[in-house]
Amino acid sequence: MSDMSRSEAVSKLADIISDHRFAMLTTIDTDGAPWNRPMGLQDPGEFDGTLYLFTGKDSEKVAHIERNPKVSVAFSKPDDQEYVTMTGTARVTHDMAKIKEHWSPSVRAWFPDGPDDENLRLIEVDVDRAEYWDSPASVVAHVYSLAKAMITGEPADDVGENEKVSL
Repeated sequence: MSDMSRSEAVSKLADIISDHRFAMLTTIDTDGAPWNRPMGLQDPGEFDGTLYLFTGKDSEKVAHIERNPKVSVAFSKPDDQEYVTMTGTARVTHDMAKIKEHWSPSVRAWFPDGPDDENLRLIEVDVDRAEYWDSPASVVAHVYSLAKAMITGEPADDVGENEKVSL
């Protein structure tokens, strides 16, 4: 686990996910199995240790979170060699002030009545751990490094930065 301070870890994660618009949310299903689904991320550039996702009050993920609030959220941007996975505790809220604070016009596609939609809920995920992989190299350089490692039997030399952090 990295010895980064909380503020350093939050800043690094915020930097990596700042231009991510979608993530995979994993909850635990009724049979104990992980269940994944894509979710639109609200204000990723404003990450302060909490992630915000909109959902409907009757969605299966709400029932999952009510039974077991431990969740995982994963981000992937292969073209930029950026990957992040975060775990934390989720809660579902109907707090109108928070809903309006995190509302964006794109959410209207699912909730046409806007922030006042009775079905609208906000999932807040308080992140407690994360791991990221961030490679500054281009995809071509990354593939070359991997191919070279496979041919020579030596470890890949330009795999970028990988850290596990606690928040």
